[in-house]
Amino acid sequence: MTVDSGSVARLKVPDGLRIGTQFDWQVKACQNGTCSPLTARQSTRVNPMVGAGARQGATQLKFSAGDNVSAQVDVASGNLLVNTGGLSLPGINGDTGLGAAYNSAAPGSGSTSASSPAGDGWRLTPFDISLTVHEEGSVTYYGQGGVTGLFVKNASGFDSPGGFKADLVKNSDGTYTLTDHGSQVKQTFDSSGKLTKTTDRNGNATTLSYTGGLPSKIVSTRGSDTQKAAVYATASGHVTTLTQTGADGRERAVTYTVNGAGDLVSIKDALNRTTTFGYTPSGHQLTSITNPGGGKTTFGYGSVGVLSITQENKTAGSPGDSVTRLSYADSTKTLVASPNTDQSKAVTDVPHTTYDLTDNNSARVSKATDAEGRERSKTYTANFDTASATDGSGAGAGTISNTFGANGGESLTKSASPTGSSFGAAYDNTAAGSKYSPSSTTDGQSNKSTYTYNGSGNLSSAKDANASEAKVAYNDDGTVKTSTDPGNTTDTTYHYDSASHQVTSVDPAGGTLKPQSYTYDTFGRMATAKDGRGVSTSYTYDDADRITKVDYSDSTPDVTYTYDGFGRTKTRADGTGTTTYGYNDLGKLTSRTATSGGGTISYAYDKDGNQTSVTDARGTTTYAYDNSDKLVQAITDAPTSKTKIGFAYDDHGRRTDTWYGTNDAHSIFKARVHQDYDKSGRISRVWADQGPATDTTRQFDTTYCRSAGSTSTCSTATADDRDLLQWSKDNLNGKTTTYSYDTANRLKSVATSGGGKTYTYGYDARGNRKTSGDGTTTQSFDFDAANQITTSGYGYDAKGDLTKSPSLSAITSDGAGRMTSAKTSKGTGTYTYAGTDQNELIHQSTDTGENVDYVYGTTDQYGMPVIEQVKLDAGTAYIDHDPTTGQPLSLRTTNGYEAYYIIDGLGSPVQFINQSTVQSTVYSYDPYGAYQTDQATGTAAAQNPYRFVGGTYDRTTGYIKYGQRWYDPTTGRFTTQDALTFIADPANGNRYAYAGDDPINNFDPTGMFDFDSALSTLSSFITVGGGAGAVGGCVIAGVFTDGIGCPAGAIAGAGYGVGVGFVGGLPYSIYVGFRD
Repeated sequence: MTVDSGSVARLKVPDGLRIGTQFDWQVKACQNGTCSPLTARQSTRVNPMVGAGARQGATQLKFSAGDNVSAQVDVASGNLLVNTGGLSLPGINGDTGLGAAYNSAAPGSGSTSASSPAGDGWRLTPFDISLTVHEEGSVTYYGQGGVTGLFVKNASGFDSPGGFKADLVKNSDGTYTLTDHGSQVKQTFDSSGKLTKTTDRNGNATTLSYTGGLPSKIVSTRGSDTQKAAVYATASGHVTTLTQTGADGRERAVTYTVNGAGDLVSIKDALNRTTTFGYTPSGHQLTSITNPGGGKTTFGYGSVGVLSITQENKTAGSPGDSVTRLSYADSTKTLVASPNTDQSKAVTDVPHTTYDLTDNNSARVSKATDAEGRERSKTYTANFDTASATDGSGAGAGTISNTFGANGGESLTKSASPTGSSFGAAYDNTAAGSKYSPSSTTDGQSNKSTYTYNGSGNLSSAKDANASEAKVAYNDDGTVKTSTDPGNTTDTTYHYDSASHQVTSVDPAGGTLKPQSYTYDTFGRMATAKDGRGVSTSYTYDDADRITKVDYSDSTPDVTYTYDGFGRTKTRADGTGTTTYGYNDLGKLTSRTATSGGGTISYAYDKDGNQTSVTDARGTTTYAYDNSDKLVQAITDAPTSKTKIGFAYDDHGRRTDTWYGTNDAHSIFKARVHQDYDKSGRISRVWADQGPATDTTRQFDTTYCRSAGSTSTCSTATADDRDLLQWSKDNLNGKTTTYSYDTANRLKSVATSGGGKTYTYGYDARGNRKTSGDGTTTQSFDFDAANQITTSGYGYDAKGDLTKSPSLSAITSDGAGRMTSAKTSKGTGTYTYAGTDQNELIHQSTDTGENVDYVYGTTDQYGMPVIEQVKLDAGTAYIDHDPTTGQPLSLRTTNGYEAYYIIDGLGSPVQFINQSTVQSTVYSYDPYGAYQTDQATGTAAAQNPYRFVGGTYDRTTGYIKYGQRWYDPTTGRFTTQDALTFIADPANGNRYAYAGDDPINNFDPTGMFDFDSALSTLSSFITVGGGAGAVGGCVIAGVFTDGIGCPAGAIAGAGYGVGVGFVGGLPYSIYVGFRD
């Protein structure tokens, strides 16, 4: 309606209308007290694109449709988002992925996303980022992947929509600039709304070009002119090829085929593998994806959105296709039934998860109730950040409360746990580049850390409450120039070539370390990494950036990989032989055969992907689950008997009980373990009973308290709560152990009452453990600038690997940096590994002549391969694990006897109780993990590979292996440097230190990162990735990031990386979403 003033009225759609819902409306215009008649009734619908893309705070059901294709369904809007990969261009601040994205909400929406050069509903990334300028001046922003928001014009500019923490400005030349507050990334659009440039905070610009309105070229920020560029070819208004030319002139290309109806029907990747797509006869709704391996995923639709996702599973022995179904009960609820439910019945009539939606048209999930009735709920801020998250219901519910009290409600200033401990952040920076980055943070112990930034907003220093300060200096393009560890007067320096590839790094002077150097291949991927010893590791890739060969310049055996049609690792060949992997059509590992020994281990799964059995030479162990996929039963196999293990959970889904040798009613058992939790989900008590059930004996009982103050009872006052364990109590002997920490949260003392030992520890500014004592003996060390022990008896090579210690006269390593021999006064132990790292120790001979072989299977919750079998000399033991976490459950010894693992609240095995209801083994540990066997009968103790926090124990050195590295519990240090470089992080800058010098609250299962031992409290906030040969990455303040300064290849899985950058602006994990 036009009025003389030209004003435009906008009316919020009434609450209760679902995205895509059709509604009728009428309007009249009023001017100077006179109103026009109502217009005729008109019909429209809520723009479906409001529910498109990966929306901030939205809940998604995720599916893999191939190694290069992913799908997810928004449970509130019903939108299907499909992302496909294409090529990757090297960049200074992370690589630029080129692909395509489809949103089922786009066709028929009338938006510019409905039809594009990639086909109806598809958009090419990152060309999919665009603007639509409306007649009255407001602007609709389409972000990567289709996420959509309306910037409403006001008198001075634009009001940003919820969930978009960015400013949109119309420039004097008619172009537009969108600046993200946190990252300071600027997106520049031409007057027609096309994205022409993306510029990071350091001025590095990725440029996008068009010809005739169609994408023609994109140029990123690192590499030679051809390496960093990709060219698009078009025909009949559609893109046909995407091509990158390497530095040597070699090309790789992706081909797109769009049919006459305007639908993208196939993508041929750089390896000439074809993925095909099917659609409805009309409406351009995507109905199927068939990947190069023949795996097919189909989608069914209703009036609201996706109703079903079917993943075909034709693998021999599979239970059949997996069908996930959705029902949009009304505008406030979505129901989801898992593939394990009866497909002949309606979703409402089978066990299902209910998602309650917000009632303000924002279409986010406010509560999720799983098929067993367990609840989680959330509230949101105006930007769809989590304001509160509640786990459980009733009196036992625990709520995390987040306050966004800075920068207009954008920046998190406080996150309070259910029990009271909290994290705080302040934002005192006024410069544009760092305004949204914290100037200080305060942890759950009230320890304050401060941060400074350079003019571009890069983090330049971090100082903890102990006054330990780490510094970083940058080149003009934001690559790291130097880094300085706390207390050091010399820097680590980094050098780059003219194409911004990192070519060398030089560690601080004074130690044994020599410079490392790197070269890059034709497409900018790391080709070689030469360590300080002069040993080069060379990487060969296929055109899909997968590593196919790793070659060492010394005598270390090469490692090669092959892949199946789905893109999964098919074989790995190395010095131990060949490992062959089999999978079902859902990507689950179904078999693993290694020529090094152990035979074939086979796995089966249900339709929801839960592991239902494992079969080896011993027999078959089976697993059963409840309706919410919680493990409720395991039945282990043996030549003469089967053992049933039962599990129970509380209303939060946390495991409370494990019964060994039980029945369905759990009225009989040979051993029982029980766990209690506080409101923050942290373990507060573990006890274990030795059976039989009619005459139990309590063998372990420990209370864990994180409240400061009295040790007689654990206070529930919120003011007393801390993040770190304050005391524990052995309820069997009444002794209490108290823990204290310095202001850097490093373990300072551990004291046990009643005549127990008191341990004390002292550290330097860089986190080196300089002194320790237990009341009887003391230990002290000196260190150089590179954090290597310089005390007499210790030595290191030019790479930084330990070569000798007072108890080991010689330690040798291979070209991959793996310990291959260790010499003691008794003899020499030797070690053989599979792959490119130390994750899989295949064989070791001890200094006393024992021979130990290990056989591996699936991976645990941290991505580490679990040990399925241990062969000690001529006898083989079999280990049954929890298939959901990888934690060991029981060990079947050579003589067929079964021993049950009793795990304490910190994750360490402390006892075995065997099938004869006898406590056969007892372990005890000092605070840093040095252990002793207090009691051992039978063969379980001899064949058990696990010790402190589940690491693999070495009989020769006393070391414990965590993933990629060996750890010495007597010094509290790893024997080699972490492959991840931590800079501007006083707590983790020392690459030898274990678990940030706090082995009570943290652990490092991968040998690459410290994990909070109370991970169950909060959602996981990191992703540690990498394929074959992954040895590098970029980290700051405990957050993994593909940040500035990563040398190419670190993300692809090869080479060392260094970089800085807060994820989400904060070095802290907060509750971020529902666990699907």
